[in-house]
Amino acid sequence: MGSQPSHEGGGGYMIRLSDHADYNQLLNYVEEAKPKVVYTDGWRSSYAKVLAKEIENRLGIKAHPLPR
Repeated sequence: MGSQPSHEGGGGYMIRLSDHADYNQLLNYVEEAKPKVVYTDGWRSSYAKVLAKEIENRLGIKAHPLPR
C-alpha cells in the first residue's frame, strides 16, 4: 500500500483523503463516490467520530470511526 492514495483489495477500495482538505469538499467527495460504507481514521485526531457521524446524518451513508 505504501504512499499510494488508493488501494484495491478485499472486494473494495480504500481511498486516502487528507484531513487538511476542506470539510465540505470531503463530504462532497464522499457523496459523489457513493460508497456503501466509510471508515474514518482517528489515529491522529478525534475528529474521526465527528466526520463519521456527519457522513451518516447528512448523506445517509454508513460510516464508522476507526479507533485511535
